[in-house]
Amino acid sequence: MDPILTDDSILSLLSSVKLSSEGKSTDWWEELTESDRVNILSGIRDYRQVEIMRSN
Repeated sequence: MDPILTDDSILSLLSSVKLSSEGKSTDWWEELTESDRVNILSGIRDYRQVEIMRSN
């Protein structure tokens, strides 16, 4: 089982992917591992849930 990524590690991963994909015609999302995609989507979902809770 892969360790859960922290906010800092997700941001670092996204920054690295962005830098490595500049000038490429392929979609950077497709270059991520399935685990990385799951962790990123989980972080986005968690963030949205916090925003919803704050607005209530």
